[in-house]
Amino acid sequence: MKTYRAETYFQDGMEFSIRHAINLAKDFPATSRHKREFWKITYIVHGSGRAVINNGRYAVQDGSILLVHPDAETTWDMDSEAYDVYNLLFSSRFIETELKSLRDSHEFFTIFSREFSQDQDPSIYVQTATPSIRRRVMEIFDEYNIRPLNYKAYIKSSLVLLLIQMLRESGRTFRTNHHLLPEYIMQYMQKNLCATTSTTTFASNFGITPNHLCLLFKNATGKTISQARIETRLEAAAERLRNCNDGILDICFSCGFKDVSYFYRAFHARYQLTPKQYRAKYHT
Repeated sequence: MKTYRAETYFQDGMEFSIRHAINLAKDFPATSRHKREFWKITYIVHGSGRAVINNGRYAVQDGSILLVHPDAETTWDMDSEAYDVYNLLFSSRFIETELKSLRDSHEFFTIFSREFSQDQDPSIYVQTATPSIRRRVMEIFDEYNIRPLNYKAYIKSSLVLLLIQMLRESGRTFRTNHHLLPEYIMQYMQKNLCATTSTTTFASNFGITPNHLCLLFKNATGKTISQARIETRLEAAAERLRNCNDGILDICFSCGFKDVSYFYRAFHARYQLTPKQYRAKYHT
């Protein structure tokens, strides 16, 4: 596995670079995989095939744009002989202050966490660039190469605007592809055990009614959102009882339960054992 080093690309004390490249199919055999010491946005001007990100394969074509985490193992599966691409490379430190101030309706910006796995919600990071996104990429490229007065500040602001545009496009992905919502909600609950996000809030974020969302979720999972939330928390508690030595009360609260009596009742109903009995039987 090849790892691209930040020191190769970042210069002049600026943790950002943008490169225009022609990627040839022969340089990306099926067995190759690459990681980076930085985040990457790739805009494909010309080329078709699939972006391989960890265990997923995502169709790309002229105008596709991708946001990739440093730890994601990537390569290309090309139908065309070459990809004409622009690669924007940057560290999270470059825009750290700006990221803290940004609002996020569906956890798009969690990709800037080191704990993030790009097996989670990968489709929102593989998009079709709108005309304004394409113009933004080219504007950044020109600014980086011409380097007029205050170009570093300009590039930083433009990169943040590009990410906001991609956030908004990912939201449109959910609003126009409702079948993605149940899986997103399940993953959200697994990652945010203590969150109490309501069905109304989920629905509002994606421009549909709560009743429609409930129907979509029930048809896809066979459960209500409330049932799925409880089951997710119970499964997390069971996993921690098996694999760690934290106290049962700590596990109860860290998994999102606020009422200890309810946690014991729900756990027993699910596993036919109390948490203590479950730990004694299955702890490794």
